[in-house]
Amino acid sequence: MHTSTNATPAPAHHQPPTDEQRLAEAIVQRAYAQERARQAPRHLPRWIVPTVAVLSQSLIIVAALNLLMGIVSMLYPLLVQAFGASALQPIWSAYSTICPQRPSHTWFIGDIPMAMEQRMVSMYVAFGLAGLLYCLRERAPLQRVAGRLPRWSRRPLPLALAVLGVAPALIDVAISTAGILPSTAFSRLWTGSLASLALVAWGYPHYDAFLCLTRRKVQRLQARAAAHQRLSTDAAL
Repeated sequence: MHTSTNATPAPAHHQPPTDEQRLAEAIVQRAYAQERARQAPRHLPRWIVPTVAVLSQSLIIVAALNLLMGIVSMLYPLLVQAFGASALQPIWSAYSTICPQRPSHTWFIGDIPMAMEQRMVSMYVAFGLAGLLYCLRERAPLQRVAGRLPRWSRRPLPLALAVLGVAPALIDVAISTAGILPSTAFSRLWTGSLASLALVAWGYPHYDAFLCLTRRKVQRLQARAAAHQRLSTDAAL
């Protein structure tokens, strides 16, 4: 009877890499690092990060400026009484560039007209207040109030509803200008306020979403630029 035995192969001895192999591997790794560094993005321009930081605060800045313009317009008669018309003439002239300042459409305090007409005052004040409430909605105590609101109220206003919100002001201006039906102080007040609220409810969330996407993109570019710097350093070694 023949007994067959399986011959176990002798273990292969691990040969340490030669100097030539180590040199070739180092050359390949360096070439690979150089290629990665060449394809990686360059450093971001220095103006991008501060620009994004300023844009992040642009909503609250615009809202505050609108509210300030509305308040100064309302206080203009009192300022004239305190400092004189000649001292306040630059303010009156500045407002005249954005508003026709018709006496029949303007509120008076002590026989002195406000610097803007009623519709413009209501629009600027409503825009400023609504914008500030939107920008500060994540801060206490407004955060607690915003958290109780239904989810749909925290979404951007649909474009169709925004158009409907602006339409009454346009219609009021059109029929008044055409002489069909004169506008009143009340009509100018509520249509101007409604238009500003609609614009804020539609425009601010969309612009805020655009800023969020921009910040994320800049952060990704910064991470890729940092990786490029590390690869460049490794390739130079």
